[in-house]
Order: sequence, then C-alpha cells, then structure tokens
Amino acid sequence: PPAGRAAPPPLPPVPGMPNLTAAPAPPQPGGAPAGAGAMPPIALLRAMVAAANADHDIDAEERAAIVQAASEMELAPEERALLEQELARPLTLAALAAEARTPQDARALYAAALLVLEVDTEEERGWLRRLAERLGLAPDAVAAIHADLGHSPL
Repeated sequence: PPAGRAAPPPLPPVPGMPNLTAAPAPPQPGGAPAGAGAMPPIALLRAMVAAANADHDIDAEERAAIVQAASEMELAPEERALLEQELARPLTLAALAAEARTPQDARALYAAALLVLEVDTEEERGWLRRLAERLGLAPDAVAAIHADLGHSPL
C-alpha cells in the first residue's frame, strides 16, 4: 500500500474460491481463532446470484457457475433449498450490501459477486461500482480484488 495507508484486510478463505491473499487472517478480538467470523457459504452464494442478476437475467452459464460453486461448498439441505429460492428471487443490491458486517465481509461479498460475472457490459460494471460503493470499499480495495481474481479493473 502507499505510504501512510494501511493494507486492506485479507479476505476469509472461501471454499471454491481462489486464495485471495497469502497473509493469514488476523486473530479475532477476544481470542477467537482466525477466520472465526468468516461469512457463511450461503451469503457468498447470495452475492453470486445477485451479481448474475445484475442484467435482470440469470443465464444458463451464470447459473451453472453458481451451482458449481455451491457443489464445492458443504451446504446443509436447508441451505441448498435456500439457494433455489435465491435463484428464483435474487437479493437487491441494497439487501446484499446490508449483509456485510465487517470490511472482510464486504471484500468477500464483492469477490464472490465478481467471480460469476464476465464484466463485459456497462450494466455489469455499473452494478459492481454501486455494490462497491454500498459496501464501503475504497477504489484501491476494489482494484486489488479485481487483480487477485484476474479481472480487469472497472
């Protein structure tokens, strides 16, 4: 990071997602083990579904990517049923952003959303910009997530 700026917090490990940081997660306050506050897999799948719906249509390729990610996560039967409901009625951008409780949550939700998008339309780029803004992500944090996932910057 530039002088005088702290490095953005690392993303929690997420099944089915590439390692987005080599640095270990810092210990949680109160002595909880590192990673104890990681987002539940269903929250990350909600982000993927909401992103796939950025153009108001979840196409077959996007649905397949979401189903593949879900298959790599250890979902309880009720979470699998919830995923089907999410695919039928995706969260709004505002509702998705409200799920982030920490900066790590915000980064994880943004990364999960980015994983399912090709980011080949202005509508998708605009949706990602609005998501980053709602999540409170700084432009350098967004650029780092894009670089970590092999995507061009917005």
